[in-house]
Amino acid sequence: MKKKKIITILLSVTASLAVIALAVVEFTPIGDFLTMKSNSKNSAIVQNTVDLNGDGVLSSDEIEVLSTSLLSLDKDGDGELSPKESHNGPYDEYYDVRENYAFNFIDIDGDIYITAEEIENASSNILEYDIDKDGMLSNEEFIAPAVAPPGDANFFENLSMLERELEISRRNYDEAEGDKLPGEDDRAYEGYTFYYGAYDAKRIQVENGAYLLDMEGNVVHEWTTDKYVPQGASAYLMENGLLYRTVSDLNWRELEENFAIGSNGVLEIVDWDSNILWSFEYDAFDEYVLHHDFEVLSNGNILAIVYDVVTPEEAVDLGIDIELAPEELYFTERIIEIKPNLEDGSSEIIWEWDTRDHFVQDINSELSNYGNPSEERT
Repeated sequence: MKKKKIITILLSVTASLAVIALAVVEFTPIGDFLTMKSNSKNSAIVQNTVDLNGDGVLSSDEIEVLSTSLLSLDKDGDGELSPKESHNGPYDEYYDVRENYAFNFIDIDGDIYITAEEIENASSNILEYDIDKDGMLSNEEFIAPAVAPPGDANFFENLSMLERELEISRRNYDEAEGDKLPGEDDRAYEGYTFYYGAYDAKRIQVENGAYLLDMEGNVVHEWTTDKYVPQGASAYLMENGLLYRTVSDLNWRELEENFAIGSNGVLEIVDWDSNILWSFEYDAFDEYVLHHDFEVLSNGNILAIVYDVVTPEEAVDLGIDIELAPEELYFTERIIEIKPNLEDGSSEIIWEWDTRDHFVQDINSELSNYGNPSEERT
């Protein structure tokens, strides 16, 4: 099956492009971004090593000897693979490597070092991504798609302009006064700091717990979960001590291949001791998924945002011009209001607002939503 790219129709395209541009400028230098494609051969060293016959499929026989194949890259004989051995690069040169599925399957902790334990357990670890459970990894399961920078030169010109603007804006901030550890700055507000972990852009589960820190930076309380916490996950600690959070029952591969960025799919309410009092799963492949943030209302209900999968045929019916990407999936947005019942664990969607009901397009005059998108409508 051909891997589908994902195109998301957001409520504010301009804002979304700004966020994407900011993310690229802030975390990926322009020069590095332009040269990522050239690093693809290095990132595929592990992939090509374990795929003994080079057919893009990891057979059951190849999986059985996975550890032996990996050790063929161990040039210094220490029983593990350094970044130089695994992808011919230093530790910090790992953006493109993390885009390679095969590397991620084996380097399960995402530290770019393939340890002796990871080599020993490589066969069992990699079978976790055997989606159809046939004892092998098909081409679609095994090989990451090529990651190429956008071909539009204006994209990079705009990024360079944005980078300059960001540099100018940074100069308006007060100069830092040196390192200050927690508790050393008398300007800090009295209270606690709450934060929630997640995985980062390289698919590394940096942290999946929620923490409460005191003024000295000490952890005074922790909420745990054994579920996946993807990028864009949110959590809120309420005055009554209950924790509201988003998690996922899916792994990073299932999320990335089936949904747009920031998808999670599960809302939970947990008590002080991390006991789950209520859970609401709202994800279905090829249909919908919860994503990013949510809002707890004063009446106890929860507003959540949802990606809805839109096929090319459905997109045409909505008046969307799909000429540039005729075979891809599209996503629209929906807001739902959920009424949780903590007594019996049930949930009820009592209201929703769907962007598809409010589309105005000027492409196809034969459709009922034809008009001028710039005009205000009720």
